[in-house]
Amino acid sequence: MTSRQDDDDDGTMLRTVTLTEDGQLRIEGHDRGAGVEKFFHHSEYEYERRLSADDVARLRELLRLADEDDLLAAISARFDSNHALEQFLIDNGIEGSFWNRIGG
Repeated sequence: MTSRQDDDDDGTMLRTVTLTEDGQLRIEGHDRGAGVEKFFHHSEYEYERRLSADDVARLRELLRLADEDDLLAAISARFDSNHALEQFLIDNGIEGSFWNRIGG
């Protein structure tokens, strides 16, 4: 798992990327605080994008990774944010499934 948390006057932003046991990739975000309130008029936003094992194989191919290469380390080294990773996925036609929630 790779994880990043930022805390500032606008609140807390947590991002994680996890490779599941069944070969899927889970990209998650959870934001709380004033920044979310300004944008959504609620104090909390969370989301999850999940890539199937086939999507993960395509991602590995695009990143030119061998089977034994560490996917999470490659993602961490190549992308400075989940937004950059997600834009790369969109640009390359990898959508996966998406869920989000606004509340609080």
